[in-house]
Amino acid sequence: MTDQSTRSEPGADADAHSGAAGTAAAATGTRTRLRRLVPTAPRTWDRRRAARIGVHVAWPLMLATWLTYSVGRYGFAPMDQGFTQALTWRILDGQVPHADFFSPRPAGSAVFHIVDFVIPGPLMLVQAWVATLQFVVSAIALTVLVTGRPWTRFGPLLAGLTAAAAMINLHMWAAMTWHTTDGIFFASLGWCLLDRGLRRDSAALRRWGLFLAGYAVICKQSFAPVLLVALAMLFFHPRRRGRLTPRRVAGDLAALGGAGFGYVVWVVLGGGTAELPNQLLGADSIWGERVLTMMPEMLRGAPDEKRWLVLFAAALAAIVAARLLARRPGDGAVRRVASWADPAACLVATGAIVAELIQAKLAFAEVTYSCILWWMLVGAVVVDAVVRRRVLTGALPVLALGWMVSLSYGYDVPALVGGSIALTTMVVLWRGAATPVPLVVAAASPARRATALRAFALAAAGAIVVGAGAVKLLDVRDRYGYIDGGRPFLTQDMGTVSPEMRGIRTSPGDRRYMTQVRDCVKARPAKWVAVLPDTSVAYPVFKLNNPFPMDWLYYMEVTNREAEKLMIKRAKELNASGDYLVLFQTIDVRFVAVPGYVPKHVPPNQPIVHWTQRNIEAKVKRELQGEVFSCGSFVAVWAPPKK
Repeated sequence: MTDQSTRSEPGADADAHSGAAGTAAAATGTRTRLRRLVPTAPRTWDRRRAARIGVHVAWPLMLATWLTYSVGRYGFAPMDQGFTQALTWRILDGQVPHADFFSPRPAGSAVFHIVDFVIPGPLMLVQAWVATLQFVVSAIALTVLVTGRPWTRFGPLLAGLTAAAAMINLHMWAAMTWHTTDGIFFASLGWCLLDRGLRRDSAALRRWGLFLAGYAVICKQSFAPVLLVALAMLFFHPRRRGRLTPRRVAGDLAALGGAGFGYVVWVVLGGGTAELPNQLLGADSIWGERVLTMMPEMLRGAPDEKRWLVLFAAALAAIVAARLLARRPGDGAVRRVASWADPAACLVATGAIVAELIQAKLAFAEVTYSCILWWMLVGAVVVDAVVRRRVLTGALPVLALGWMVSLSYGYDVPALVGGSIALTTMVVLWRGAATPVPLVVAAASPARRATALRAFALAAAGAIVVGAGAVKLLDVRDRYGYIDGGRPFLTQDMGTVSPEMRGIRTSPGDRRYMTQVRDCVKARPAKWVAVLPDTSVAYPVFKLNNPFPMDWLYYMEVTNREAEKLMIKRAKELNASGDYLVLFQTIDVRFVAVPGYVPKHVPPNQPIVHWTQRNIEAKVKRELQGEVFSCGSFVAVWAPPKK
């Protein structure tokens, strides 16, 4: 066989003989010039590599910043926004979770979000940026995990799809740091680094990935299966490099359990040995029944979603038939038809996914679309396993993550990873299929023109995907709101209430409510200040010290009788020492954005709101013997220091 790299072109020998004398005379100068040119090649390559890495570092930061500016800073929900920062505020004050305050879940999120207080800027705006950046990084990590392609090697189409997936993951969710989104962040990033470390035989990447995967569990115990996925990847990864020695396994297991072990040691040393299991195991179990068993019930009330799911199933059947026919020996015509039918069916299936996303409102608590996307991925994985007799390694963790996200009392659907689920389904569908772009461009001549045409098509497709995702997200945010209203109605800057809320735009009702909290705190200064049953954002924003062991007295947070006992015990201690101000809400903060809902004042005997089933709020109020007065929409109890 002739080596193409050494074969000469016709006429090359004649040209060489005719120029022999000139070549000999200029040989020394030519070699000198070549020596000067050779060292410049690595520098040129380094500059290109640095530029590529710079672009791939910049676009996630730019996307997170744009999302914060365009949607993240709009809307404010005093019911639950700021809850994570309130817990962090306690930790910065030296308190230990479970020992000094009640928490039905591990406080890993509160520890991590110390970063919100470190980054310069208004606290609530900074945490919004951190939250959106977590969404973007999580989407990138899941894409790397599924495709096996390094993040710095994303082309324009894959980068655009990932950016759109991040926007869909965010959907109507408030730009707030939360234990569920933190679990997603650490699980996806941990699995991604673990996957890269196993492929490269890099102990540093592998163990950082294991540590981060373990950290997801101390954000929320429903992410405990993250450990099982990490162990499965560690021992059964199909592209694992290096030998599994006892020393390596011991180090890997130590990294995986490092976060949990450190958390337990911290709590035990802080005096929470008995309280830790009591608080974490007191909640009722949930197993994701909405995703796993309630699809028929949801589809009965959603005919559009049912239509796209049926179309997707038909396309999957066509993909199976086409790929099995393409592998049969014999008739070339049948195989050629199958080679075109395969991408055509993939296009139909992709269209069904896109149509499902387009018709979805992406509003908070819209449950059907993300469950359908999850089952679409299940179908794609099954088809891929049947045809190829193996499963895409990264698809199974995404499925597991979607299920873990649905293990929630307040939001029991996989919507927070819906975009990444859709992207994973597309990757599984197109794996092994002839893509339409090469089929069409292959006829172009010469090859350079085909390459340029393909690059232009992919870049244009990436731009269209990003633009479509942005338009969809902005349209949704203009029409709906997470508790608060749509963007056009959010006209008030919360910076007039507190510098820590500067840049946050909200409704007049929300601003009035938070202004009342601030004014009441200023009217009766005290060492200990609490707002019950919720509005935990007041503590870090107004720099208050909550005397009670819970910042959010929400019925889902009160998982056992221990919380009630601790609240009443602390109320008795306050009554004995004095120097406290407790504001009891008389309105439901979920509706403060409704025009005219927040009253200017209420009588001192106004009934107070209670979230808990055993009415802990009223029991606490009965224990406090201080001065009762009204302040804005609150009924307050105040007492000076006891001498």
